Amino acid sequence: MTIKFSVNKQAFYDENTDVIPEDAVVITNEQHLSLISGMNDGERRVYIGKNGELTLSDSKPSQWHTWDADAHEWYLSPEDTAQIKAEDAERKKSALRAKADVEISWRQDAIDAGIATDEERVALAAWKKFRVLLMRVNTSETDIYWPAIPEV
Repeated sequence: MTIKFSVNKQAFYDENTDVIPEDAVVITNEQHLSLISGMNDGERRVYIGKNGELTLSDSKPSQWHTWDADAHEWYLSPEDTAQIKAEDAERKKSALRAKADVEISWRQDAIDAGIATDEERVALAAWKKFRVLLMRVNTSETDIYWPAIPEV
């Protein structure tokens, strides 16, 4: 059975296919197995290499990367880069918020129970201020000012 591969469509075709793209080239069974395995492993792309042979790209580095068929490489657009940074910042903000919540909770319990020390009262105020400043952080900005974690 003759198998063809189209770089433009990133697809395989056999002789029973009615419409085969013009760029489809005949490949061997060995190439077919190698290419299909590679394409399914890490979302790799096939391109025509410098030697004129079908070549597998590196694996797609992340969900945000896009394939540049002309340059034969994965890239991040400025929009994708901004999205990644915003998501990283949101994760950092959530982790800091969780830490602040824990620090505030037990100190507030001590105050509510009437057993808080002066140091715990000072620390509670510092952690509450930190949490308020943290919640004001806009994670979609490019330059983010993060409030300092209380050292009390």
